Amino acid sequence: MNCHRCGRPLTLRPGTPVLQDWHRRRYAWGPKCAVLAGVTKPKRRLSKPPTASRAREFAGQIDWIETEEGT
Repeated sequence: MNCHRCGRPLTLRPGTPVLQDWHRRRYAWGPKCAVLAGVTKPKRRLSKPPTASRAREFAGQIDWIETEEGT
């Protein structure tokens, strides 16, 4: 089956959005095309909250950034 919007070949998986019309024709969309067509909503990305250990990992990075004031 091909994507209804862009025509790329698809492998139908359980999460693939598929719709049928009155004539029992099936239309499938790829993940990006489904969002662009309004068939599905984009997934929200979860960001990790800052932790003390993550702050320690990046603590020394400011030292190597050159600023115009120092030169």
